[in-house]
Amino acid sequence: MHHAPSPLSLFITICLLSPQVVSARYAEDVLQVRENTDKRSEVQREEQRARIRERQNRPKELDARLQQKKPKVEEPKVSQRQRRKTTEVWKTESESEKRRKARLLERDSFRTDATLEKLRAEIVLAVNKQRQEAGVRPLQRNLKLQASAQAYAEDMKNRNFFSHESPEGETPQNRIQRGGYGNVTAQNCDCRSFTAAFGENLARGQQTVEDVMQDWMDSPTHRANILTERFKEIGIGIEGTYWIQHFGAVETIPR
Repeated sequence: MHHAPSPLSLFITICLLSPQVVSARYAEDVLQVRENTDKRSEVQREEQRARIRERQNRPKELDARLQQKKPKVEEPKVSQRQRRKTTEVWKTESESEKRRKARLLERDSFRTDATLEKLRAEIVLAVNKQRQEAGVRPLQRNLKLQASAQAYAEDMKNRNFFSHESPEGETPQNRIQRGGYGNVTAQNCDCRSFTAAFGENLARGQQTVEDVMQDWMDSPTHRANILTERFKEIGIGIEGTYWIQHFGAVETIPR
């Protein structure tokens, strides 16, 4: 006697068969993709072989023409007159450069005593003009201050440094007193009391008295040294484009 399958057994049978059906369909899809890929690869390989055959069959004359270098451009011809004119220009520029270097060398080299004295006098005159406009009494030149300023200007130029403090740590007051100015002490002064003041202005690179004075007056600290009432004397040092002002004042009160 044949019995009809129950719904439960039919469901189990379908569930068991379904994975096989899915796997078969998946395998068919993969096979189709592989066939399409193989066809595309074969087409690409055939195209590549065709390009190789085309290059092999290309005429040798065409390859030679493609590999040929660009023609060399001839240099324009220069006449003897043009060449001579160019040489004269170069010669003129060379002589001009020599003159320029000679002027720089002369400017930075040792000046004669007459030239230095003229520059010192111009600076003192310019300083006192500024002091007069400010209502301050003029400064008097002092040879000891001049000697200390000149020595320090030469030292800075020779050793190529620029500072109020020397490489050995010497200060403006040390330099000025070492030069013999303001060496007043209780032991060597037959006086009831004394006061001493010292100052220093430095500049480098200016070409003229007008330039260096303008730079000093544009600087608040340098301007203060030039216009202060406490200084009574001044000395100027110049070496190349190094400019120095040494200021001082020594006052004693007798016993």
